[in-house]
Amino acid sequence: MCKDNRIIEVFTKVNNKLLTESYTYLICTRAKSSKKKAKTFLVKLEGIQREYLSSLYPTSTPDIYNLDYQGVKYTLELNLDTAILRAR
Repeated sequence: MCKDNRIIEVFTKVNNKLLTESYTYLICTRAKSSKKKAKTFLVKLEGIQREYLSSLYPTSTPDIYNLDYQGVKYTLELNLDTAILRAR
């Protein structure tokens, strides 16, 4: 398996919101986590609709998370005012 780490999207980060021109994403926290469900997860907002996207699994590096959306694996890097989504 090839690791290309190509950048898929760069977001503007404001608190727990990730913003693009088209969408707003929220980083949410579960009250209880489990082995299959991480404490944090990602939700896409469209108007008043919310769509669950993926759990955010912590890595050994602070502020870097792994996620899986529709069978594709990604890494999300959270910085002070940006977030970077990369293919894994």
